[in-house]
Amino acid sequence: MNPFNTMRVATAVAVSGVAIFSLAVGQTNKMVQEAYALRMAGDADAALEILELAVAENPDDAAAWHELARTKNHIGLGNPRSMVEGMNDIQAAAEKAAGLEPDNLIYAVWKAKTRGTGAYISLKQQAPDAKKKVLEYVEAYERVLELQPDYHEARLALVEYLKMLPAEMGGNPAQAEEYTRQLEKADAILGAQAREMLQGPETDTIEFWQKTMENHPDNADVLERLGKAYLYRQSEKGIEHLKKATELDAAKNTLHLDIARYYMYQAMRDADTLKALAPKMNNAFEAYINSQPAPV
Repeated sequence: MNPFNTMRVATAVAVSGVAIFSLAVGQTNKMVQEAYALRMAGDADAALEILELAVAENPDDAAAWHELARTKNHIGLGNPRSMVEGMNDIQAAAEKAAGLEPDNLIYAVWKAKTRGTGAYISLKQQAPDAKKKVLEYVEAYERVLELQPDYHEARLALVEYLKMLPAEMGGNPAQAEEYTRQLEKADAILGAQAREMLQGPETDTIEFWQKTMENHPDNADVLERLGKAYLYRQSEKGIEHLKKATELDAAKNTLHLDIARYYMYQAMRDADTLKALAPKMNNAFEAYINSQPAPV
């Protein structure tokens, strides 16, 4: 699977969750509000303590379970081993929230998101339950589409798994093609992203996105895809396109992290380049930290 595709889908889901949660936060109990504020202030460990107490006191509070899943996920992002070891707990909290309020779109999305991460971990570990987890992930996003048929990012997430995996691991190219056609009718850019996923390794992704840009000039999503296609082949052009995408769409501020990661990987491959790349890496991280909307 293309890690940039996975990252894009995950980011879209995370941003959606933050946006809608922020609208609903005033309706949740004070403990959840306090925990959310602490996490946003950088004290996720304190938030975790409050939320664990909250769900113990009120196990039927879906918002508390939802924020508990998000907080554990937040902590895991800073510690990959913790994420892998704690994935079952993260998923259990997300599943609990979705089970308590099965018609809540955001809880359904987070349930699918955590199932996707769990499936990815099982696939990487070649665990016996990997196929089962993949099918559960597909089922969860299909539920999202039942709740909101025009949630096109869910189709895009499904295309990636259904196309990239062999049938014995839950893949279904025919279904991926159907979702891609639906996306192409509904949203040209998301449709193009799905179509790229269906292409074989012989496809020139730079040429693919250049052609797409002919019909959609100055589109931030197309610039992002073209930038990532360029990044490891013509890095300066790639970075140029990614920066332009952030200028056109401030919500794409996480692309600064992609740029920082690129410099980091190059330095890891060749330690002699670290001195020259370190300032560029720091500039990219600072651009993200100082960006608006504020990183969450």
